[in-house]
Amino acid sequence: MDQGCLCWTAEFPERLVIEVQERKAVALVKKDNSFYLLDLDGVVFKKLESSDESDLPALTGCYHEGKLNPELLSKSLELLRYLSASKEFPNIRSIAGGSCGRSLWILTFTDNGLCLRLGYDHYRK
Repeated sequence: MDQGCLCWTAEFPERLVIEVQERKAVALVKKDNSFYLLDLDGVVFKKLESSDESDLPALTGCYHEGKLNPELLSKSLELLRYLSASKEFPNIRSIAGGSCGRSLWILTFTDNGLCLRLGYDHYRK
């Protein structure tokens, strides 16, 4: 698991260009008894530490017995992308977490205690 993307290219004469891109966490994902930072590309890149931002949606249920279910994670990320760009839905920052399951995704909004159950396929409606 890495925390960034390191790209480099050689330019002539005798010049090296290095570009470092830091990963941005968009959610926490629970694996076993710990939480990990997750970026919008679905890369789990770091175990959550006390110094990390933790005011992020927490995804549970994407890992079962230590194995990632890529379909559940992909569907969850699709929903997070939608919520990040949506002007009609509550702000993604008000989401406390989501529970991935075979047929639904549960979202809890902390600002007023609202809990929504959304299907994977037609949540935009």
